[in-house]
Amino acid sequence: MISVSKKVDAVKELKWFVVIIICLGLAWFFSGGLQSATKQNALIKPAQPLSTGEFYGKNIFSFLSPQVRVAPQTKLPAQTSLPVLPNAQITNRGSTKTYYGAADRPILSTSQDTLKISKVNRSTQKDGSVGFEYMIVSAPTSNSKPMLLTGMLLKSRMTGNQQDIREGIPVYYLNSINQKEAIWLYPGEKAYIISGHSPFGYSFKTNKCMGYLSNSTQKFVIGLPLNCPHVLDYPLPAWPNHFSDNCLAFLNRVGTCQSRISYPSNIEVACKNFVAERTNYNRCVQDFGNDPNFLGKEWRIYLGRDTALWKSKREIVDIMDQNDRLITSYTY
Repeated sequence: MISVSKKVDAVKELKWFVVIIICLGLAWFFSGGLQSATKQNALIKPAQPLSTGEFYGKNIFSFLSPQVRVAPQTKLPAQTSLPVLPNAQITNRGSTKTYYGAADRPILSTSQDTLKISKVNRSTQKDGSVGFEYMIVSAPTSNSKPMLLTGMLLKSRMTGNQQDIREGIPVYYLNSINQKEAIWLYPGEKAYIISGHSPFGYSFKTNKCMGYLSNSTQKFVIGLPLNCPHVLDYPLPAWPNHFSDNCLAFLNRVGTCQSRISYPSNIEVACKNFVAERTNYNRCVQDFGNDPNFLGKEWRIYLGRDTALWKSKREIVDIMDQNDRLITSYTY
């Protein structure tokens, strides 16, 4: 009887032990289970860069709770601002590649006044001579003052060819020694810069008598203006030395800037002399040189070159001021 009683007591104690184990397991489960363990880093591999956060080791309570994996925490990168690098400062000749490997653009002039190149007429000579090479440069009417051309430099950005602008004469006197002066281009004026040699030996400014010189044997790349005073702009002799009707009719037919004249036979000698004495350049300058509108608004500037200054194509023409700074350019 005693042994049976002991067996019954042992069974009861085993049941209580099992109940206690089950209660502990339930308490652990409802307190968070494995999720609670991850908060304490239990059985977790130490955090490494880009770790998946999975368990290492064996879960002794796997029969009570399914395996739990903790999703990796993805950390967004902080917003960063890279420094803005300045553009490379390219100074080597031809490195900008802006136009067929031309040299870099020169430093700009600081002057508020400027010039404009409206045309570059290239030489067509196969031997490289100047031919009819010239360029047209003008001073805008918006300029505040005249611009000094003497000392400026004409330069090819493609070849490096260059030529300076020298002095000229504001009024040309035929068969005389002319005094050269600096060339100034006033607002609204224009300059034809011709690469070759001057027929007069000078650069000059046009005037209202220049047309008489166009009848000479000299050849001009740019024609001279034909706005000479008419012979009837001179005072006519008064009575009793007045001219006949035939003479007056003839005077009306004489063209401006005309110095080679065929005289009709029905006019008096005084009429012929009157015309012959007044239809020439020197007399025109003498009689009209003090007129406010005597001087024109164009210069003929000659560079005195034998060879062409510019390429026939793919060229950049620069005008540099006396401080070697760029005033204006022309590309073709």
